[in-house]
Amino acid sequence: MRPIKEIQNQINGTIRNNLPKMIISIIALRFFSTIAITLISAPVSLVFLVDTGSLFSSAMMLLSSIISEIVTVFLMYGFFVLLGRFYREEKAVIGYLFQAFRDWKRMILVTLIVCVVTLALAFITAFPSLKLIQHFKGDEIQATVMEELANLPEDEKGTIVMDENGMPVIVPMDSTAASSGSDGSAEASAQGLSRDEILVVQIAMRMYDEFIKYLPFFLIPYLIIFVLILVRYAFVFPILFHEKDIPVKQAMKKSRLLLKGKNFKLIWFCLRCSLYPLIATAVCFAATLFIKVDSLLTVVSLLFQVAFYFSIIVIMLSVNAFYYEHADPETLCISSTTEQDVN
Repeated sequence: MRPIKEIQNQINGTIRNNLPKMIISIIALRFFSTIAITLISAPVSLVFLVDTGSLFSSAMMLLSSIISEIVTVFLMYGFFVLLGRFYREEKAVIGYLFQAFRDWKRMILVTLIVCVVTLALAFITAFPSLKLIQHFKGDEIQATVMEELANLPEDEKGTIVMDENGMPVIVPMDSTAASSGSDGSAEASAQGLSRDEILVVQIAMRMYDEFIKYLPFFLIPYLIIFVLILVRYAFVFPILFHEKDIPVKQAMKKSRLLLKGKNFKLIWFCLRCSLYPLIATAVCFAATLFIKVDSLLTVVSLLFQVAFYFSIIVIMLSVNAFYYEHADPETLCISSTTEQDVN
């Protein structure tokens, strides 16, 4: 492997020479991903709203999420391929962004594996996080809800509405009935809930609010575990691209073998190459948590998006560079895709 400084200079040179193309590619990725997810999710969301809680609507919602994940991973694979061709100074056209759709059988399997790992890790990290909130904030939340319930007459049903601060509050049904004639809001027409039902729903909603409030902190262990698992298979995308006949299972095994004893070296290499974009991303994100001025918040949010996607570009380029330093040169020469492959 060449000196890290030399590789890093080549990565920086690739970004300088191809930054406009990279920006166009990532805008196209976001555009097509958003359009696809909207077309997939919108009809299913309508079914879910009309038939909330049924097994069919829940299954359709889960299926739409999986399909949306497939489209996103497919486009990310194409973007990874584009960056690799930029790095090797090979001709790259926007058609490579859709490379995964030509290899959909293998890529669907890869995406399903990603979905399973993501869901498993989400449960592993979210469940302890909720337990922590329950331990430290549970008594306070329950006391607040019980105090609100004390204002509700014993035999009267109520409903839950959002106040001006976006917090759920309990309102007697006669109050909502009176307001329903004036504004016709969804909350006003809600079905009455018993005291026990309100207690359960309110506690669950407030627990969820607390979870969202501290979500960035709960994401840290999730990201650490995800990276430690993902790094072993960081070469799966370039292996699948350069070796057209290799099965997914064998590509995963080959990635593990190529990175054996180099996992933390790859992580350190990616962090070193993307240090400044990652710092900018973290600073902008932290700023969005404290800024209250809408115009300034819009600017900082935009800067966060720029820093975030630039970090992704540098990290993907770093993985490509690390792969090309360790891959078999004969494999790269034999299986390089021709221009007809993307038309």
